[in-house]
Amino acid sequence: MGMNMGTKLGTVAAILLLLLASRFAEADTGSPAIEVKKIYKQGTSKLGANTVLSGRLEQSASRSGVDGNVQLQARLFGKTYNAFRFHALSEVKGGTTTNGIYLYAGPFKVWSKAKVSGWAWTPSINQVYLEKNRSFFLGGFYLNGGARVGGSVYGSLKLAANITGAGVEGKVGSTLWSDVTVGLDLFLYRAGLQAKAKISNGWWQADATLGFWGLDAEFGYHFKPLQIDLNFVIQKAKLKWKGWKLRRTWKKWKSLTLISFHSPEWKIVYMEVSGKPLFSIQKNLARLIGGLDSRITTYVDTDEKVVALTFDDGPNTTSTAKILSTLAKHDVPATFFLVGSRVVGKESLVSDIHLAGHEIGNHTYDGQPSILVPGAKLKEGMEKTHDLLSPIAPVKWFRPAAGYCTPGILNSAEELGYQTILGDVFPYDPWIKDSSFHSKYILTHVRPGSIIVLHDLAGNGKITSKTLDLIIPALKARGYQFRTISELKGQE
Repeated sequence: MGMNMGTKLGTVAAILLLLLASRFAEADTGSPAIEVKKIYKQGTSKLGANTVLSGRLEQSASRSGVDGNVQLQARLFGKTYNAFRFHALSEVKGGTTTNGIYLYAGPFKVWSKAKVSGWAWTPSINQVYLEKNRSFFLGGFYLNGGARVGGSVYGSLKLAANITGAGVEGKVGSTLWSDVTVGLDLFLYRAGLQAKAKISNGWWQADATLGFWGLDAEFGYHFKPLQIDLNFVIQKAKLKWKGWKLRRTWKKWKSLTLISFHSPEWKIVYMEVSGKPLFSIQKNLARLIGGLDSRITTYVDTDEKVVALTFDDGPNTTSTAKILSTLAKHDVPATFFLVGSRVVGKESLVSDIHLAGHEIGNHTYDGQPSILVPGAKLKEGMEKTHDLLSPIAPVKWFRPAAGYCTPGILNSAEELGYQTILGDVFPYDPWIKDSSFHSKYILTHVRPGSIIVLHDLAGNGKITSKTLDLIIPALKARGYQFRTISELKGQE
C-alpha cells in the first residue's frame, strides 16, 4: 500500500532481471541475449485469442538492455493476427540510455513515451580545402552552383547507465568528403539539391558494457570507403556592410537527406573482452566482511579442499525431508540454521536432522531481517530459539536472518555464547528458482574453505535437492570433502 509507482516498477524490473538471469545460466554464454516467452490461449483453433508475455535481457559490447512485451493476438480459422502490443524498454546503447514505453496497433506504433539520456562530449575539427561558387541567370531564374572539397577529424565520448548496466563508447576518426550543390539564389536564401560523397571515413572505436553478469568490451577499426547522399539544402544569408558595399555572408547549410547509399562497413576487431560474472563481487565482498570483525566467519582460510553446506529458514515438513534424503544419498554432512517459530510442532524433524549427523544453528525466532528488528527483541528471540533447540542438539552457531548484522547483533550473539556464521557462496536461491543456475554459480565460485548458503524454504525442497544432486558429485570429482561448520572451523 505504501509503495509508490517508481518503487513498484523498480521491483518488477528487478524480478524480471533475476528471472532472465536464471535463463542465462542455462544458455550458451557466447550468446548475448536471453529470452523468456509465455503464451496463454483462449477459445478454439478456429476462433480464439492469445496473450503473449515475453522478456529479453541482452548484453553485448555495445548494448545492455531489458525489454518486455504484452501482446494480444486474434486467431481466426487457423491464422494468427497481431492486435495490440505494449512494449517497455530500458537500454544502454552506444553510451546512450533510452527508457520508453510504446503501444502498437497491428504493425503501427500509435503511442509512445521515451526519454533519452546520457553524457556526451563530441569535439570535431572541420576544414574546407577547396570551395567554388557561381551565381547565374538561367530561364529567368537566378541560380547558384557550388562545389567543395573538405575533411574533418572528429571524436566522441559517451557515458550512460540504467538498471541493466553501464555503457561507454569512445570514437576518433577522420573523413574526406566532397559535395556539389545546385539551386535557386533568392538573395536572402539559397535552396536546392546537394550531392555529397564521403570518399573516405575511417574511425577507431571502443565500446564497453558493464552489465548484470559481466563486462563486455570491444576495440577495433571501422571503415566506410564510400557514402553518397542526395540532400535538400537551404542556406541563409547575413547582410554586412563592407565599406560602401553591402555584402552577403552565408551561414551553414541545413539539410534533409532524401536518398542515401553507402558501401558495406569494414571492421577489424583488435581486442575483445567477455568478462566473468559480476556475481563474484558478492563472494569477494563476503570475504572482506569476514575480515572486518573476528566474530564473523564467512569462510575458513585453508588450502585443504573442504567446504560446508548450510541451509537457512527450516525446518519445513516437505522440503527438509527432501534435503535430508538427498544428503543421505550422497553421504554428506551439513549445517541447518533453523527459525525458532518454525521449530514449534516439528521437534521430531529437528531430531531427525541431528540424528542424521548434521549440525544445528540458530537463525532467529521469526526469520525477519535481523538488522530491522530492535536489539532487545532480537536477543529475546535468539534465546527463545536456543531454548527450543538445545534440548534436542548442541547449538553454538548463529546466523542473522537476511545475512546482515551490526555490532549490536554480534554483541548479542557473543553474550549468548554464539559465534556468527555467514558465508561466501550464495546463489540467490530465494529469488532465482533454478537449480541449473544455482549449481553453475556454486561450482564457479567455490574454493577451499567456502561456506555455501542455500535455503530450506517451503516448496523449495525439490529445487534445492536437485541443486545438491548436481554440485555434490561435481565437487567430489574435484577432490572436495564436505564438513559441518564445526568440522570446517577445525581446519583453521
